[in-house]
Amino acid sequence: MKKLRIRLLISATPFLSGFAGIFAFLMMVGGGEAARPIKTPASEDQAFAYYSVALELGTPWDLIILIDTFVADKTDKPDIEGINPLLTSLEFCELQSDYYLWEIIGQEDCDDGCGGDNEDCSGGADIFDWVFTHTQYISGKAAIMSALKLNNAVTVPELRGAIEDYDDEYSGETQKRETQIHAVPATEFRSIITENYSDLFDEQLIDDIMELYESRYLFYLYSETDWFLLGGMNATHSSIAGMIAGDDTPFMGGGLISPLRDYNWADVVSCEFGTGYAGHTGIDFALPTGTPIRAAASGRVLAAVRSFTGYGHHVVIFHGIRNGESIVTLYAHNSEILVNEGDQVSQGQIIALSGNTGNSTGPHLHLEFIIDGEPREPRNYLP
Repeated sequence: MKKLRIRLLISATPFLSGFAGIFAFLMMVGGGEAARPIKTPASEDQAFAYYSVALELGTPWDLIILIDTFVADKTDKPDIEGINPLLTSLEFCELQSDYYLWEIIGQEDCDDGCGGDNEDCSGGADIFDWVFTHTQYISGKAAIMSALKLNNAVTVPELRGAIEDYDDEYSGETQKRETQIHAVPATEFRSIITENYSDLFDEQLIDDIMELYESRYLFYLYSETDWFLLGGMNATHSSIAGMIAGDDTPFMGGGLISPLRDYNWADVVSCEFGTGYAGHTGIDFALPTGTPIRAAASGRVLAAVRSFTGYGHHVVIFHGIRNGESIVTLYAHNSEILVNEGDQVSQGQIIALSGNTGNSTGPHLHLEFIIDGEPREPRNYLP
């Protein structure tokens, strides 16, 4: 049986071209008398296909390339050419369906026609609204493909269309279903590999795949390709300051609110401003992937970036000038972005769903308050 041997040769250099170091890796697969290196598990075009799926779904594109590469090796295929990158990606996804019923939530006030209440009135007209009943989750490729009636040639646009059809088939005048797809938490990655690939991968190989993934092997391997750099451009404090230079729009709301409605923000803080690691410019909230993230105040979207570096999928909103200072908020590491650059958003509007993209070790929201171009202590601005 072949045994995977990995040698990671790491040489750190001073900050260069936006990266903290240059990493060199040599991955050897073989045994006995010979061994062969796999220097590039996928061509740039193949890697871009996986990366594009990840931009839509929030899946770990580099881990999925590694899995498909080793599956190809174990099944005597020359490479991953021709493999649909969406298929393995779906193993790391779940459908979240919220169900609602159209129900009576009250009655209009009874009016006697003269501006007062009529004691003999039995009640006004019924008031109806959608009432949430429950949430259903469907996880893994086989279950998702069965529920959405997908075939092996499915594309991301077809997946989105299938989700719409799935909801339409159920929804009507008195009931509706709202479904979204997102990646599972990173803590589940290893168990997914074990559950789905144990017939091909032994425990040692799974260890090695996870080690390669966690070392950011493919991240650095493809980090200088044009498509990766374009997809990985992150907002910076200096670029944000440039975006609003000369803009004297008054502050667009009375006060700032928490971006979390489902949680008390103080109960889910996982890393404070200026702590945790040097230069932490915001506050982190540990949240399940898919938690709605809301605008802290009304404003204009300066950036809505889908990236797998730095801030990951992140949104930047300019709220205007208050007391002579510009107020900007930044929401990072999301699984999905629900707004576009240039959009006007209202306070409390859902702008993203939390996630684990970019430089992140677990699902959370990284929130920054950027005042006059500089990050400030978020606790001074949160209610």
